[in-house]
Amino acid sequence: MQFIPLGKLSKKLNAAAVRFIVTNEILCVQLSAHFRKSDGDIYAVFADEQKPSEIYGILKIGTTVLHCLPFAAVKTAAPLQENFVKSLASFLLKRQEEKLPLPECVNGTAGGSALIMQAFRLIGKNPRQTNEYTLMKLDTAAFSAIQPYPFMHGEQLVRCKKDVPAIYKQKLLVLQEQYEKEEVVPDCMTFSEDSCRLRLANALR
Repeated sequence: MQFIPLGKLSKKLNAAAVRFIVTNEILCVQLSAHFRKSDGDIYAVFADEQKPSEIYGILKIGTTVLHCLPFAAVKTAAPLQENFVKSLASFLLKRQEEKLPLPECVNGTAGGSALIMQAFRLIGKNPRQTNEYTLMKLDTAAFSAIQPYPFMHGEQLVRCKKDVPAIYKQKLLVLQEQYEKEEVVPDCMTFSEDSCRLRLANALR
């Protein structure tokens, strides 16, 4: 496998990378937010080293590794997973030889994080922090079947969308900040209020 910086992709492959992130955004919300702002330190993962065509994943390799690796959760993709682990280990070793700092954190879905940690172990390194997530999903049918909760103190349900009243948007922002600081932002990354506002706006949209 090879890892090609987004900035070096052809227009066709760059468009494919955008489609890949859009399709798999539910697996990599934080990576998606970075992807929208800048292509710095972001790599597309290709299986064919000679003729890159199909994108298998997206990685942001900075202080933290953010990843979108759908094939990591596919049981029949073991050869691809092994290839990825060995290739990433070589990639990290090359960065080390070039005196580039290795990531201190790994942040993303459990399957992808496990593969990345295997690569680190191959080179004898261990990131300071790993956040592994398992996706929980409630589809439209299941959500529609939920009966309204019997509120006890006159609370109201408000549909959250992009034109939600400012008073609710501010309260939502407070919740979003608390959620990101507790559950999303690794210790080795700094919380960004601007990025938080962007993610909330995207969610409401």
